[in-house]
Amino acid sequence: VSVKAAFQTAALGKYYDCITPSGAGGQPFQIYNLYKFGYSNGASAAMPLAAFLFMQLAFVLLALLVFLFNGNVVDTAAIKVPAYIGVVMYALVPGFIVLFMIRPDTARKILLFVIRIGTKLKIVKDPDKTTASLTKSLEEYNQSMRLFIKDKKLLLKLAVFSLLYQIAMMSIPFFVLHAYNGTEGFFKIFCMTVFIYCAITIVPTPGNSGAAEASFYMIFSGLKSSSSFWAMMIWRLMSYYTFILIGLGIYAYNAVSVRLKSRRKT
Repeated sequence: VSVKAAFQTAALGKYYDCITPSGAGGQPFQIYNLYKFGYSNGASAAMPLAAFLFMQLAFVLLALLVFLFNGNVVDTAAIKVPAYIGVVMYALVPGFIVLFMIRPDTARKILLFVIRIGTKLKIVKDPDKTTASLTKSLEEYNQSMRLFIKDKKLLLKLAVFSLLYQIAMMSIPFFVLHAYNGTEGFFKIFCMTVFIYCAITIVPTPGNSGAAEASFYMIFSGLKSSSSFWAMMIWRLMSYYTFILIGLGIYAYNAVSVRLKSRRKT
């Protein structure tokens, strides 16, 4: 296992997630980057796809626990309604992949039904091409997950680290708000943050920009804190812009390394 390949793939994947609408650019780049590091086509596709699935499932699990045990922590309809819609959208892809693994025929029927509706609504222009493309993607997910399911220890590591990552991200606002003399408890801030992340899922801007800042300020401005605005800015720096800065740093490092190597050769 190449630590350099793993770190660059993860970091640059987050970088492309942050700069592309709806975070659609991370996975394709990760697959390409792993292939460039010498991994096989199958492995290059399997690793990012499995990581994506586990990250989605970990967030959905957290969100469902928050909704179940502390759903009244947010009483603003402008946040609550989009949050419920958002968690459904989060669950759609991993849920459909799991269904495709367990009941492939049922999953295909649902897929064909959705494409048929999309065709009638003029959303899908080429139903045959769309069906073939989506079926191929689902089969790749299926094969990836079956590879990982064989290794129980690896499966457990993926689940644990995905959950820890999501918990860490949801915890940032608590520490930021307390840096500005916030007095609310960890569990309350944590649950409110989960609602924010669920609510901004439906916004297709890069990094959910605009909606993330507005949602944070809407929810946390009523709490006791010396400056909710600056807390919001630092939260975005730590949870969004830091990934962009790390990505730019990697590109700068690689560019300098290539130039130094070419100078040594000459």
